[in-house]
Amino acid sequence: MVIKALLPYILGIALFEKLGGIKPFLLILLTIFFCLTLGFQYVIKHFRKQNLKFLFAFSAFFMFLFFGMLNSAFHKHEKPDIEQFNNKIVVAQVNSPLEEKQKSWKTTLKIFDTVYNQNFEVFAYFAKDSAVVLPSFGDLIAFKSDFQPITSSKNPMEFNYAGYMEMQNIFYTAYIKSNCFTILKPNFSRGIKHYATFARERMLNYYRSKNIDGQEFAVLAALTLGYKNDLDDQTRNAFQASGAMHVLAVSGLHVGIILMITNFILGFLGNSFIGRLTKFLLVETIIWTFAAVTGFSPSVNRAALMFSFVAFGQLLNRNSDIYSTLASSAFILLIINPFTLFNVGFGLSYVAVLGIVAIIPIFERLYNPENKIVNYFYMLLAVSIAAQIATAVLSIYCFNRFPNYFLLSAPIVVPLAYVIMLLAVAMFLFGFWSDFSDVLAIVVKYCVKFLNNSVSYIEKLPGSVTENIFIDVKTAILLYGIIFSLVILYHYREIFWLKFGFILLILVCIFRLIEIPERNSNGLAVVYNCRGNSVLQFSNVDTSIVLTDVAIDNRDKYFYELFSRPCALTGGGEAIVDELSGLKSDFSNNIFNIDGKTFVVISDSISVKNIAPYHFDYVVVAKKYGFNVEELNEKFSPEKLIFSSVISKKYSKKLKNLCDSLSIPSHFVGFDGAFVYGRGSNLVWNY
Repeated sequence: MVIKALLPYILGIALFEKLGGIKPFLLILLTIFFCLTLGFQYVIKHFRKQNLKFLFAFSAFFMFLFFGMLNSAFHKHEKPDIEQFNNKIVVAQVNSPLEEKQKSWKTTLKIFDTVYNQNFEVFAYFAKDSAVVLPSFGDLIAFKSDFQPITSSKNPMEFNYAGYMEMQNIFYTAYIKSNCFTILKPNFSRGIKHYATFARERMLNYYRSKNIDGQEFAVLAALTLGYKNDLDDQTRNAFQASGAMHVLAVSGLHVGIILMITNFILGFLGNSFIGRLTKFLLVETIIWTFAAVTGFSPSVNRAALMFSFVAFGQLLNRNSDIYSTLASSAFILLIINPFTLFNVGFGLSYVAVLGIVAIIPIFERLYNPENKIVNYFYMLLAVSIAAQIATAVLSIYCFNRFPNYFLLSAPIVVPLAYVIMLLAVAMFLFGFWSDFSDVLAIVVKYCVKFLNNSVSYIEKLPGSVTENIFIDVKTAILLYGIIFSLVILYHYREIFWLKFGFILLILVCIFRLIEIPERNSNGLAVVYNCRGNSVLQFSNVDTSIVLTDVAIDNRDKYFYELFSRPCALTGGGEAIVDELSGLKSDFSNNIFNIDGKTFVVISDSISVKNIAPYHFDYVVVAKKYGFNVEELNEKFSPEKLIFSSVISKKYSKKLKNLCDSLSIPSHFVGFDGAFVYGRGSNLVWNY
C-alpha cells in the first residue's frame, strides 16, 4: 500500500518542480476532491458490495499525485526582494556551525523580516579577522551587507548550483566585514541541532586531544561523525575514484554498527515485553542521537527510520517487509521536506539499498559457500556489485564518472570501516581509562592511515576511473527500466519482462543513434563563463578551436577533454590555424561560420575602426575596455552582442543598463551565464 502511494507522490513532487506556478488553492481542491471520491467509493463498496477496484486505484493515484504537488507548494518559498535589505541593518540568527574557508568563515543565516513578515535563509561569509569574536551557532546578530544572488555559470555540462540552492530555498549570499556585525544575544536559539553540534564538536576535540590529525583526523571525523569540512581534494578524489566514497557518507553501515553494539550491551534486558520496550526506547534514543550528531543527512535519516521500523517490529514480535519499510521511510522524509527528492545523497542511498535487497538473492542462488570466511567475502563482493548496479546510472548521470576498481576497494574498505567504527566507539566508552583509550587512539590512527593509503593506491592504478560519461534523463530512466526488467525476469521467470527490457534497450540505442548525427553534423559556439577571463570555443564537423586570453592551464585542458575535438589553444583571443587539424577558411581571422551563422570576436588585437561595416549575426566582445557599444551595434547590426566574462561585473552592469536603454539585444556572460549556440544547447546541465 505504501509503495502504491509513494510512486504518485514522488511524481507529484517532480511535476510541481517541472511546471511550477500552480496555485496551492487549486491543488487543495483537487486533493480534497479525489480524497472524497475515495471515501465515496469505499462506502459504495462496503454497503453495496460493488467492486470499484479500477476507480479506487485511479482516485488514489491522483489524490497522492496532487498531495505531492500541494506539499511541494507549501514548502516552496518565493524569492525575496533583497533590495530592501542591501546595506541596511538586518537581524538574523546563525543557523549552522561556522565552516572555515581560505579567506572567510561560511555559515547560514536566518533573516528575520518583521516588515514583510517573512523569514528566509542566506549564505553568509564572515571576513577573517583575529581581533574579532565571531558568532556561534544559535547566536542572534545584527549586520549590514550588500547581498548578492547565487548564480550559476551555466557552462555546458556544469552543475547548476543556483538551481540546486533554490530547491533548498536559499537564493542569496552576504559577505560581512569584521566591523559590520554585532552579537545581540548569544545562544538565542537552543534546539536539537544546537546541542547535537555542540556534542559533535566535543567529540572532534576528543579526537584532536588523542593526537589524531591531518587527513587521518579528516577521514575519521567523516566516517564516524559525518564531519567532512577537513577533507582535502586529494583525499576526496581518492575515495571517489576507488569507489569507496560511500563509507564517508554516514548511512546504514554506520547506523547498523551502532545498533549492533547497542543490542549487545542491552542483551541483559531479556525477551519479556518490559525488557523489549526498555530496549526499544533506548535503541531509538541512541540511533536518533547519532543521526542528530552526524547532521541529519538524508542517508542517515533513511537508515535511522528503517532501523526504527525494524526495532518497532521486534517490540511487537513481528517481521517487517523490507520493501514496505524502505517505502515508508522515504514517504515520511518526503512529507517532511519534498525537495529532499532532488538531493543526490537521498537518491543514491535509496537505490543502493533497493538494489542490494533485490539483487543479493540472485547471488545467493548462484553460489552459497559453506565456509564462513569464504561466504563473508563472497557476500561482501556481492553487496558491492549489487550496490554498484543500482547506483551506477544515477552516479554517472550526476557525476559523469565510474570507478572501475570498486571490487578491489570493497574487501578492504568495508571491513576497515567496520573496525574503525568499533574502535572509535570503544575510545569514547573507555575515555575514563586514559592509558587504554590512548592505545585505542593509536590503533585507530594507523587503521585510518592504512585505509587512506589503500584508496590512494587504487586511485593511482591505470584506468581507475572512466570519466566524461554523459547521459540524459530519458536515457537514465530507460537504463533503470532495463535493470528493473532483468531483476524481475530472474525472480519470476516471465518472458514478458525479457521482451520489455529488450524494447527499452532498443529505445536507448535509437536515442543514442539520433544524437550522433546531431553531434557530428551541427556546429557549436560557446562563450564560457570563467570569471575574469575570456574562454571561447568554436566547432564544426572537423575541427574545434578554443580561444583564451590566459595561459594554457587545467581549465583549458578540461574544455579540450570535454568535447574531444582537435583543439588549437591560443592567447590574446587570436585564432591560430593548426595545419594538423585541417581548419577551414571559415575558422580564421577571428571570424567563424557556425551552421550559417557568422561570429566575429572583438579582442585586444582587433580594432573595430579598421573593420568595414558588415552584418555579423553575433559579435563577441572579448576585451575589457576600448570598445563602444553603439558603434558595434551600428557597424555590424548583429542579432546579439555577447560580452565575455573578462569584463568586470561592475562595468557589465553599466553596459547592460546602456544596452537596455538603447534596446540593443545583448548577452552578458557574467550575469546571464555561458552563451551556447548549436548542438551545445542540449548539453547544458539543468539540475
